[in-house]
Amino acid sequence: MKGNGYVRDNINSVRDEVERLRNEFSSVSENILDISRKAYESGNKKLGREAARLHAELGSGLKHARRAGRAGIGTVEERVVRKPFLSILIAFIAGVLAGKLMGRE
Repeated sequence: MKGNGYVRDNINSVRDEVERLRNEFSSVSENILDISRKAYESGNKKLGREAARLHAELGSGLKHARRAGRAGIGTVEERVVRKPFLSILIAFIAGVLAGKLMGRE
């Protein structure tokens, strides 16, 4: 019977150790989830800030492009008014070239 008590003590010891490991694993799992959650939130904030910065940058680039386009249109209008015959000739030549490039004759 003495051997039986020894086995029972070992079983109880193993059972206690398994329970302790289960608790530690649960704690580690919770810590990993918490760290993952924090990393996700931090990444989301950084992504949001970067998206806002890019949006602002694109907006200013678009404004600049609009101003340049308006200035270009103004310049073309001015040249057409000053030299209408030359403008018609340039447009005709550009049309002929475009037709040749597209295979039309």
